[in-house]
Formats: sequence, structure tokens, C-alpha cells
Amino acid sequence: MLPTDTRCRWMPRLNVLTLTLSLVAMLSIGTAAHAGIILDSGSITGSTTEGAVRYRDLGNTNANSDIYLGVGDLGVAANRVEKNYYGGSTTDSLTPIGSWLYGPGVNRVTFTYDKANDRLITNVVSAYSYQLIYDSFSTKRANPSLDLNYLSFGLRGSATGTVTLQNILLDGNAIDSVAAPDATYRSFYLAGYDLNNGFTLSADLLLTGTLSKAESSKVDITFGNAPLVPEPYTATLIGAAAAFWLLRRGRRNSVSTMAR
Repeated sequence: MLPTDTRCRWMPRLNVLTLTLSLVAMLSIGTAAHAGIILDSGSITGSTTEGAVRYRDLGNTNANSDIYLGVGDLGVAANRVEKNYYGGSTTDSLTPIGSWLYGPGVNRVTFTYDKANDRLITNVVSAYSYQLIYDSFSTKRANPSLDLNYLSFGLRGSATGTVTLQNILLDGNAIDSVAAPDATYRSFYLAGYDLNNGFTLSADLLLTGTLSKAESSKVDITFGNAPLVPEPYTATLIGAAAAFWLLRRGRRNSVSTMAR
């Protein structure tokens, strides 16, 4: 057993070690609870859209473009390229009339930021295979200096139809499914994932019921920048460590004052 004076000298260090181990354990628990890629609902205030793809006219009206691809607000024609299944060629340059299909596993979509070639690419396999490319992405994005750390999903079904993205993979990592069971626009996001060096996202676009035309039934996938804040468990760890440091500093000051 250590002598009393030795134990007194070692107690503060033991306290620090105990707290450190506790914080590591808490962080490990938090990390385990947040393992995998989990989407939050809604959006982050102040986020920007640098690149985007839109899969639209899910009701197959034949009169509207089915894919938009580009930068910023895709509602602005100058920001995008587009493809109409009914007036454009397939990936192999054929021109059959395609459509969005109903049922599981029949609409496979892929969205890629190809940094090496500075372009955005989307591939869609529905009735036929289609590809759309947006070139010179970095020179056309609104905020080229911003970190790309934010991925967002937006979906709208209809009063009689549901739109779901499932079997989602981001660079091979699984993401939770998201859905819009009615005409309300639903938003989901992932913050903090490094998208700066490019990425590939793929998913099955599942359609059920009866959907609407043009923008009335659609899926948006966007990426850009968002101001990030610590997650709740991280903030708790920081607060606990700060409180302990202040307490320990107060005790040292008290001992120093008494010694005088």
C-alpha cells in the first residue's frame, strides 16, 4: 500500500486517468450507437447546393424531361442538362420509348461526382439504360471554395402513390431507406461525410400506386456544404471535460491560497 503522502500526490493523476477512461468509454458507446450511415430528417440551415440530380415526371406523362443534372437550383434551366426518355437516346444511342417502372428492383439510379474528369454523371436503368453527363462542374458551381460535406435527399409522392429510395449505397456504404408516402415533400440529410474527392451513390427507386407528372412526383439528390456542429454526445463529452478542468483548476487555486 502506498504511503499517505504518496497517495495524496497520485490522487489527482488517478482522477484524471479515471475521467479519461470514462470519456473514452462514453465516446466508444456513442460511436457504436452511430455506426453506419444514418440519415436525419429535415435539413441544416445555411447549407448550400453545389451539385444535384433530379428524377422527375414519375407519373410517365411523356411530355416532360425525366432527368435533370447540374449545379445549384435545378429549376433554373441554365443550371442543368436534361433528358426525356421519349425524345432522347439510351446509353447505347438507341431511341426506344422508355418509362419509369413500378415494382421493386426495376429503377436503379446512380449519381457520381467524377472529380478526376470534373463532371457529374447519372445513370438510370428502368425500361432501358440512360446516361446523362454534366461537364466542368468545378467552374460552374456557385461556391467552389466551400468544403463538400453535405448530402441531401428530397422526395415527393402523390395522394395515391409512394416514392421510396432503398438499397442506397454511398461509396459502397449502406444508408437507411427514405420514402415519401404522399404529396408532402420529405427531406433527409447526411452531414460530415467527405465528398471533396468524388463519390458514387446508387439506389433502387421504388414506385407504388399512381404518381403525378413533372415536379409533382420526384426525387432530388443534392450535395454541397453545411455548417457542422458537434453531435449531442460529443457536446456532452466536451462539456464534461471542461467542467472537470474548471473544478480541478479551482481546487489548485484553493490549495495555493491556503499554502500562502
